[in-house]
Amino acid sequence: MEEIKESKIYCLRTTANREDQVMDFVVSNAERKSIMINSVIRPHGLRGYVFVEAPDRNVAEQAAFGIPYARGILPSEIKYVEIEHMLEQVKKEMNIQKNDIAEIISGAFKREKCKITRVDKVKE
Repeated sequence: MEEIKESKIYCLRTTANREDQVMDFVVSNAERKSIMINSVIRPHGLRGYVFVEAPDRNVAEQAAFGIPYARGILPSEIKYVEIEHMLEQVKKEMNIQKNDIAEIISGAFKREKCKITRVDKVKE
């Protein structure tokens, strides 16, 4: 039986304004290589950093290895209380599917109708 390790949070430096891309790359890299990370977090308003929740530093580094725009894991782990104020609880389940009709609620096309052509589960 495999021993369950408590997760730790590590900070991955990124190129500014590339946080979403790095996050997507880390997730796909972890899935492709079967690397056991628990989550990848990009707090809004914090440029140049993404947080990776993993059992240890080595696992976090493996998930970030070879990722474009990733600049490396910071040497010390991050305590949850240090980033808790940046996080917001998000409702997990949304019933949006391909071919649904939706209304745009902000931006240049506000109040226009649109047809859903793709749903990205990673970005919700």
